[in-house]
Amino acid sequence: MIARALGNDAVEYVMDDARFERHANDALTVNGEPCELTSVRASEATPADLVILTVKTTGLDQALKTMEHVVGPNTLIASLCNGITSEQKIAERFGWEHTVLGICQGMDAVFLNGALTFTNTGEIRFGAAAGTDPATITAIDELYTRCGIAHTVEHDIAHRMWAKLMLNDGINQTCMAYGGTYGSATEPGSEQRRCFVSAMRETLAVANAEGVELTEADLTQMVHLIEGIDPAGMPSMAQDRIAQRKTEVEEFAGTICRLAAKHDIQAAKRLALPEDSRNRKQLVVLRHTAFNSLNSKAAARGTPSRRLFFIFGQKISFTTVRAATPTPGPHRRDKELHLHFPAARPRSARRPR
Repeated sequence: MIARALGNDAVEYVMDDARFERHANDALTVNGEPCELTSVRASEATPADLVILTVKTTGLDQALKTMEHVVGPNTLIASLCNGITSEQKIAERFGWEHTVLGICQGMDAVFLNGALTFTNTGEIRFGAAAGTDPATITAIDELYTRCGIAHTVEHDIAHRMWAKLMLNDGINQTCMAYGGTYGSATEPGSEQRRCFVSAMRETLAVANAEGVELTEADLTQMVHLIEGIDPAGMPSMAQDRIAQRKTEVEEFAGTICRLAAKHDIQAAKRLALPEDSRNRKQLVVLRHTAFNSLNSKAAARGTPSRRLFFIFGQKISFTTVRAATPTPGPHRRDKELHLHFPAARPRSARRPR
């Protein structure tokens, strides 16, 4: 949209040199139509007026190194990364004056094998941090307006970012664990919908403890948001499962688990996957703070034991691969399990309940 409004030479996609070489010959399509992008090696990039950061948080550290080539003294920075931590990391490197807080919501884009498909473009919500120059907000607002980009300037951007984190904690982890879609995760009465809403309520409780006034109305708004987009679409973690990529679960579940512990809030339903999980062959590593059901002699010795476990109503087999530090009683800490999720079947192939 920026290229259409300002010309193709107004937009460049900058990537580190190694990534540029890997993707130099990629053919991209958007809703079936060929898409030509102007890509630039980081080593050849020059300072820009505005940097829009749209990487996954798993690639943020590398992106910050790449940004050193394109951020000058007057460059504005708009982060659209997931979670609530990326802007802090950006500001630590480049300062708050020209950095805005932001999120995207309402889009149903799926990107697999070089093909981007979507029916809803979504919108950008952004606002000022405590140290953001008001002129930065004005300039980005004017640019988005000029280019026809749907956006809202938020006066309480922290509330909006926490609402989006609440949504991501629910929809991303549910669809990833079940191999689900937006449609299956919002199907009335389904186990996936229960998981989706339960995980969001955990985030709501943690947000309140952090001084952010998320409410049931915010939760309901997020559910309706997902109900209104392509039911065949899926969030990024579900796409990562298919493509066997590293997920953003540490930014989602990891953030909430750490803050829940800080406030002594129980998060028993959280799908807390480790940051290095690539989910290959439906294999997922799940960490809980306590497993009441695993107090066995085999677990205490650290020897593998095969069991069946029911999580959110889904039957999963697992092998204990590392026991906790021995402690008396039924509560054991920091167990690591390898969980073998059944491969997701198409909804049409599933047995009726």
